[in-house]
Amino acid sequence: MPGYRRFFKLPLLGLFGAAFLLSPFSAFSQQIQQDKQDTNHSDDSGSVSLEAVQVKAKHPFPQAEADQAAASSVITHEQMSQPGKGVADLLDQEVGLNVTRQGGLDAFSTLSIRGSSAEQVLIFLDGIPLNSAEGGPVNLSLLPLGNLEKIEIYRGAAPILLGGSAIGGVVNLVSNSTSKRTLELTGGGGSYGTRSAQGSFSDQFGLFQLTLGLDYSGSMGNFDYIDDRGTRADASDDREITRTHNHFDRINSLIKAKISLGDGLTLALLDHFFWQDQDLAGTALFPVQKSELQQYKNLSALQFTVTRIGRFKLNWRTMAHFRFSQTRFSDPLSEIGVGVQDTSDNSYAAGAGTYAKLPVLPWLTPSVTLEYRYEWFQPKDRVVKTDKPSSARHAVNAGMEADFFVEAIDTNIVPSGRLEYIQSSKDMPQAIGGEAGGEIESDSLEASYRLALVNRSIPYTMLKLHGGRNIRFPSLFELFGDTGSVRPNPNLRTEKSWNIDLGLVHDATWMPEPHRWQIEMYGFCRWVEDLIQFVESAQNVFIAQNLDKARLAGFEIGTSLDLGRLFLLRANYSYLDTHVDSSIRSHKNKVLPLNPKSKWFGHAEFYWSAGRAVPKTGIFVEAEWAAGNFLDSSNLTAVPSRFYLSFGQYLTLYGDYVTIRLSARNMTNERTADLTGYPLPGRAFFGSLTVKGW
Repeated sequence: MPGYRRFFKLPLLGLFGAAFLLSPFSAFSQQIQQDKQDTNHSDDSGSVSLEAVQVKAKHPFPQAEADQAAASSVITHEQMSQPGKGVADLLDQEVGLNVTRQGGLDAFSTLSIRGSSAEQVLIFLDGIPLNSAEGGPVNLSLLPLGNLEKIEIYRGAAPILLGGSAIGGVVNLVSNSTSKRTLELTGGGGSYGTRSAQGSFSDQFGLFQLTLGLDYSGSMGNFDYIDDRGTRADASDDREITRTHNHFDRINSLIKAKISLGDGLTLALLDHFFWQDQDLAGTALFPVQKSELQQYKNLSALQFTVTRIGRFKLNWRTMAHFRFSQTRFSDPLSEIGVGVQDTSDNSYAAGAGTYAKLPVLPWLTPSVTLEYRYEWFQPKDRVVKTDKPSSARHAVNAGMEADFFVEAIDTNIVPSGRLEYIQSSKDMPQAIGGEAGGEIESDSLEASYRLALVNRSIPYTMLKLHGGRNIRFPSLFELFGDTGSVRPNPNLRTEKSWNIDLGLVHDATWMPEPHRWQIEMYGFCRWVEDLIQFVESAQNVFIAQNLDKARLAGFEIGTSLDLGRLFLLRANYSYLDTHVDSSIRSHKNKVLPLNPKSKWFGHAEFYWSAGRAVPKTGIFVEAEWAAGNFLDSSNLTAVPSRFYLSFGQYLTLYGDYVTIRLSARNMTNERTADLTGYPLPGRAFFGSLTVKGW
């Protein structure tokens, strides 16, 4: 192992080892105090129960539930209520996360976690995977926001509950689901012709529970920006113009129905529909006039849940899901691609899986999961009115995890492993000379695993150590892409990652009510090999190859402070250092593109009550800064650092039945871009009105 790896690992292992050495004494002293206070951490027989080994103190802030051992965070429904913000904006403000946008409001946006590529991040909706085997990252701008209850983020790990390994991490969007009768209507709008409307309803009818949601958003996107006319070094010819052909309309709907079938048995149905129609504005230097994109998606799922069998408690879920999506792209004037394009691509995905977690002993809780998924991709060229060759993928993954609690050192030891198999294929058309077509295939079997330790011997504090191996299979496009400019490579190897991180999370529940404080700190290092790059093999012809290795290291710190009925603070800082070892000379010893070296975010909020008529009102300020970075692997095209400053105000009326929110974003009027040629909006103002019933 190289010396720098030992240098990084030894301090982490030493710190965690010191906690283990001291933990028996700390646990013993805590047990004496608990016995004196009669905290009921043991049952009548004197044996320690499963609940006793888990910390039951009230958490000051929401926790990610699927994996307590992972570095995680949660975006709440209240945070999503700020007008003018989408999923991409919210994720970009979380520690360790970085979003790249192709300009404009709700433009194509991708997510990186701890320096990963966007393809190395898995995104789920209620545990259903949204990543496509076809390839390419999940577009954050297409994700619903108005119908969400919370967003769970796992950095550097994939919970066993969510199928598939992830090098970067996992984002799980959790939709609204409540048994209380609620009705909520929100309307809003703001700069650049932006408008939005959301409505949600839920109620309980005996054993039947229903949740409905409808979410609309749209914008003209006609903001002003600086056009440098392609001469970045010469400001004398710069001009301010208005972004055109940047309109979009978007609709999301959600239906969730749940029925109780008896003691501990539940059957649930989910259907999520998405539609979007948008103009493609192109780059600032080459505006587009006619190109358009339309997308339709529908996701349906049926889930059967068992929480009890007789006297035994467990968590057993079995789910089947089906997803259909259609993407229509029109470029009649050849403004974006090469030649006139009019395509209609259909994608189908079906899957089924089961997950079970059973506390068999007070100190042992095993979990198992098994999932199968099938995807089929059928592109169609409507210019020549023919179907292009289709491609398909079968994927199976099986995982097992065990949670051992060692009372003597007040520590959970969590080993887990996952085995994943994929088989990918593509139909080949008949050759022009009459040679018969056929099918090309690629299959791969890979294992991922991890070991996590969670120590709670320090009061109100968790010390976490996590290490393991994760993977990413090549996409269908990387394996079989054949567009003239891209050639297939079915011999690609799977991307692999070995990672280790150490974290400390302190929940200051010792503070008197209603004051709360939490702080978390993590250090991490990751080694990735067989990174896939598209390399020019001939003039304007590219082929995907396994070329690069990378080392990524950094640290993260975040805090949340709530001084009840007065002040709220959320702040985080992340630092990332990357190093690439590539067989391509121009990439060697460079940093990974699209990842700033350092980044921070802060949200400070004052709130108070103005009496019964105005039970809560507040003002807030947000500031975020990101260091400059590079757009390419050769580090030739740089993006400067950026700083955003935003303000907002809200007030509730009539016992929390009416809420008015106002926000002013990018008040310094920063003219920036994530990608060269795709400008981001400057100063903008938004407002919303929410009315609640019952």
